[in-house]
Amino acid sequence: LVLRGVLHALRQEDGPAEAAFLRALEVRPDSTLAMGKFARFRLDQGRGGEARDLVRRGLALEPRHPDLVALRGSLGGD
Repeated sequence: LVLRGVLHALRQEDGPAEAAFLRALEVRPDSTLAMGKFARFRLDQGRGGEARDLVRRGLALEPRHPDLVALRGSLGGD
C-alpha cells in the first residue's frame, strides 16, 4: 500500500496516493514507513502542518528513523 501511494504520488495522482497512504495507516497505524512517505507527499503538496503531524507521530514510535529525522529538519522541527 505504501509503495502504491508512492507510485501514485510520482504520477501526480493525488487522490489515489492519499487513499493508499491512508489505507496503509489504517492497516498498520504504527508504520513509520507509511508516515514518512505520506509526510513527504503532504510536504510536496504544500501541506506542511499535516506533514509535521505525521513526522511527530512517527518519531514518537521510532525516534531515530532516518527519513523522519530528515523530514523534521526540512520542516524546521526541533
